[in-house]
Amino acid sequence: MNELWPPHQHFLIYMGFTCALYYLFKYILQPKSYGQLLLMTVPVSFLISALLSPVMRMGEMHLFLLALNSAHCFLSCLLVSTILFVFNPPVAVAKEKSE
Repeated sequence: MNELWPPHQHFLIYMGFTCALYYLFKYILQPKSYGQLLLMTVPVSFLISALLSPVMRMGEMHLFLLALNSAHCFLSCLLVSTILFVFNPPVAVAKEKSE
């Protein structure tokens, strides 16, 4: 339980996570619209949550904490994808705005 809160003191962990999500959404998944980006966020956040769950000590965790961890992964993926879309819209959306 000590590893869940307070957050890590090493800011590079957060920067690496954010850069990895940005790269995944921008160059690998390449969404064409904001709705498609939101639909991609759900499986990506579930995958991240599932991959990070063995790192935690599952025997000491309650269902509520697992749900909070999943919600945290979803919100962080949603935040990164929204910032990606707002500051750098996909090509189809940029063409529509210019016409």
